Amino acid sequence: MHPNITHEITKLVRDSKLPLSEEEFDSVVVQAIQAGADRIATAEAGKLLLADYPYLTVTMVVGDVRPSVGNEAPRCAAIVSFISRMGDSPVTHTAAYYNGYIVQTQTVLEELHHDDLWKFVEFMDEKCESVESSSAINELWATSAVGEDNTAIMSVPEGMVDLVLEGRGTATKAANEKNFPALMKLTGGDRRKQDIINACSSACDGVMGEYERRLVKMSNEMPMMMQEAKSYALHTAEELLKPFRDRQHAVMSGWGSW
Repeated sequence: MHPNITHEITKLVRDSKLPLSEEEFDSVVVQAIQAGADRIATAEAGKLLLADYPYLTVTMVVGDVRPSVGNEAPRCAAIVSFISRMGDSPVTHTAAYYNGYIVQTQTVLEELHHDDLWKFVEFMDEKCESVESSSAINELWATSAVGEDNTAIMSVPEGMVDLVLEGRGTATKAANEKNFPALMKLTGGDRRKQDIINACSSACDGVMGEYERRLVKMSNEMPMMMQEAKSYALHTAEELLKPFRDRQHAVMSGWGSW
């Protein structure tokens, strides 16, 4: 939680002048701060600020396949899927790439993991107008091993609330630095594979850049979110102090009756 909120909560509890033990004091402060943090987490975009939240999963199957007609050299084919968890419900975008072009895309409102990519291959058989492209993707699917090694998970770095408060650029840099190794492992540093992922992302509503676009929105909304979190944390602290005030009042009333 932002240091300013922690300071305000601590000051409120201290200024209450209630005879709290150290354990009671710390308990009130911690619970109030957590309530403020939970308030941010339950906001519309709050989950995108939670450390290690997997906001995007990228799966890639790529290889050279021989055209179904003629004696031409093998051509590059790929299936790339993006599971986006940045909205109210997960969305899976999938794209097929063949011989330098995006030949088919699909969007479904559920999570389709690497074990589910066969559903997209079947979809291509039904929808793709190019027999050669469809045949190439089928061959790729039949000859490629698909599993966790084909997958990269993009997740939120630690301290994202404070990073967004510092500015969108700082937050974006932190997210890129955290997730760069996963993407490098997925592509093996191969520029061709990187270009294919970028092309498929562009065909799928620019999904790879969606988190950065969300950061812009969150950066603009963060001051209001923090103010709401602070108000909620202070209110929670007051509620937590109420039993101690009642206890103190009972003690004072007892003294007055002597």
